[in-house]
Amino acid sequence: MSETDNPLANWAQKAFYFGMGLAAVAADNAAKVASKAGIRLMELRKQAQALVDELVERGAMTAEEARAYMDAIAANANRKGEDRQTAGPRKITIDDISDTEGEAGTAIELSEAARLRQKIAELQAELDRIKGKSQAKG
Repeated sequence: MSETDNPLANWAQKAFYFGMGLAAVAADNAAKVASKAGIRLMELRKQAQALVDELVERGAMTAEEARAYMDAIAANANRKGEDRQTAGPRKITIDDISDTEGEAGTAIELSEAARLRQKIAELQAELDRIKGKSQAKG
């Protein structure tokens, strides 16, 4: 009886190859998702920079405040990246991007992209408010 005739060996070989295929697909998908997340994060940073530049242009924020704000965003992103590297894998839950209270009463931390979106929305509202004031005067 050859090894290929053994049904248990055939099943084990297929299970092994199936597992290896799943691992390869998962690694490929993880790389694609990480790439897309990085691109989106860069787009959000560009939008935040554009809004800050416009606020400086309108006089709502000084150039020094704008520089400090963008440095704070970069430092926060770098700090979060270092925390992720040293803390090991983090537990992923469905509520990771919500800003609601968890069952234990502790606030669930927003992801970096969600925080940037929120800050951009706040800056956009401030810009709209300033535009409204300038149009009312003119």
